[in-house]
Amino acid sequence: MTRWLQAMLVALSLAFFVVPPAIGQEAVEFRLRVTQGETLFYALTVTVEEDVVVPGRRSTDRAEGSAREAVRVIEVAADGSAHLEVALENYRISSGSSATEPVSPPENMRVRVDGRVLELDGGKETDRRYVSLPDRPIRTGESWTTREQTSDTLNLLPFGIIPITHQLTETRTLESVEAGGDRIAKIRNRVEGSSSSPWTPILFGQARVRGTVRGTEELHWSLERGQVARFDSDITYEFTLEIMTFGQSSSGKVTERTVLRRAALPAEGATGPEVAAEFLIVPGKGVGPTMLEMPMADITTRLGAPASTTPDNTMWGADRGFRAQVRNWRGVVGYLDPADENKLVGLGVVDRRYRTAKGVGFGSAHGAVLFGYGMTPPRIEMRGQGTVTRVLIYDDQGIAFGFTGDKTHPGAAQGPLGSVDWVIVFPTGGAAKIFTMP
Repeated sequence: MTRWLQAMLVALSLAFFVVPPAIGQEAVEFRLRVTQGETLFYALTVTVEEDVVVPGRRSTDRAEGSAREAVRVIEVAADGSAHLEVALENYRISSGSSATEPVSPPENMRVRVDGRVLELDGGKETDRRYVSLPDRPIRTGESWTTREQTSDTLNLLPFGIIPITHQLTETRTLESVEAGGDRIAKIRNRVEGSSSSPWTPILFGQARVRGTVRGTEELHWSLERGQVARFDSDITYEFTLEIMTFGQSSSGKVTERTVLRRAALPAEGATGPEVAAEFLIVPGKGVGPTMLEMPMADITTRLGAPASTTPDNTMWGADRGFRAQVRNWRGVVGYLDPADENKLVGLGVVDRRYRTAKGVGFGSAHGAVLFGYGMTPPRIEMRGQGTVTRVLIYDDQGIAFGFTGDKTHPGAAQGPLGSVDWVIVFPTGGAAKIFTMP
């Protein structure tokens, strides 16, 4: 099952806002309205049930996912368009007896006030809409219709993966606006459409898909706070498969139901889980129980002999532009003062369990670092072994963050594009002993 993973990201296109109407007006005008520097948090849950019938095999699966969605407003331009970074945090997937905690790449977009995406992840203008907004004020009982084309994939392991195109018609109706202090506008959306794919090579042949999409969505908008209070979606996909193998034709069927909920988190619910002391990154001090002030003999006693004692041929060494010598333990890297090899000038971690008190660590989004530690740190770029790492250095706080800068990079340990790969702490003011500063 792969499509349901994308269902978690569907919610990323639903963070839209409404400006409350003036007193006495009957219509509500919808516009994107965000404030530079703010972060909006939402609790996301998704359940996907899938039934696949292909020649000689039938399988059913149920998967559940949860995450905290963080929408960070990096910048708002004079024309009202906004640079938004949307990231999934504390992401967890469970299916049967197994559970995983994937790292999802953050998504950056510049969005116009009418909901159209001007730019997605630094690329050119797209046909995508951050949200489908009506082009006129809407009164209770009125509807508006949008049509769009979306792309998807159907995973038919072990046969192969089939690309699918959905043609969707969405009819939204403003059903009610509640009275009272925190007025809620309820919008219901009816989704209908068709699905298709070209003939696609699969194991021992080729296949194509024809099908339908149907379902409903319901949005609860807080007019006073100007943001989504709740979003519920229940969508069913029904596909018929045409399969050609060894010149013989056969058919199959796939039914998939995706139920998703997105709810705004109150301020007290927007904090991440507390970091255990053994995995706490402390700027200027250390990581877990390993402190910068410790002599090397004590660290070796605690962590054992280092796996690597040379700065070469390692992602942490001189080939990446680091100035200090390196000692590499499992999960922890030490940087040594060239004048005294028994003195640490830095400690680095690439283990996702390690986080700062602000919840930042491996896999965190760029905006999480900027919002947590400052918007204008020195920035450097480091290259080596076919990789690019962009580094934010907070010398006055004693911490630096390296980000994946290349779309393809070796090693499963590296985070997705635009997320934190590693964190290094050092004594405040000591960055120049580790990095070549700008």
